[in-house]
Amino acid sequence: LSQSFADFEFIIIDDASTDNSWEIIQKYVKKDPRIIALKNDENQRICKTLNRWLEKARWEYIARMDSDDIAKNNWLQQVYDKISTDINIWVCGGNFDIIDENGKKVWEKKFPETDDECRNAIWFRNPFAHNTVIFRKKCYEELGGYDDNLVYAEDLDLWVRYWQKYRFYNIQESLVQYRVF
Repeated sequence: LSQSFADFEFIIIDDASTDNSWEIIQKYVKKDPRIIALKNDENQRICKTLNRWLEKARWEYIARMDSDDIAKNNWLQQVYDKISTDINIWVCGGNFDIIDENGKKVWEKKFPETDDECRNAIWFRNPFAHNTVIFRKKCYEELGGYDDNLVYAEDLDLWVRYWQKYRFYNIQESLVQYRVF
């Protein structure tokens, strides 16, 4: 909510959490009209929940974030500026800092920059940090969303499908803090 880029729709889905997440989300909904809150009646797992979110998203550009990661305040602005000004880029992300349970930076994870570098990397590793990516909704509309049968690497599967038609890019700057316990 404290992003330097403020013109966005913020969809939060509570996947049937057993703590007080829903109550916390409701407090934020009352404070900020950009927030749309959804709740699954039962745990749907990540892919079904992400597909529900994609169905609800109304904007041309899509970004996602996990609840335990921290976006640097310029994340959306930097990635949006890149993807919205280069008509050839359809999926754009960046690097991230790995932080421990106390929020201390442990390491910086870097990802390939250019489309060619991403295409070469995809054979050996995920070319994107999922929590840094913005992609055009048209990718989803044309090639589909997350495979409901997957439990792991749902993002890699998505990138492999999008790779067949669209160009990639990663900003060479840490944009998110990824929490590892």
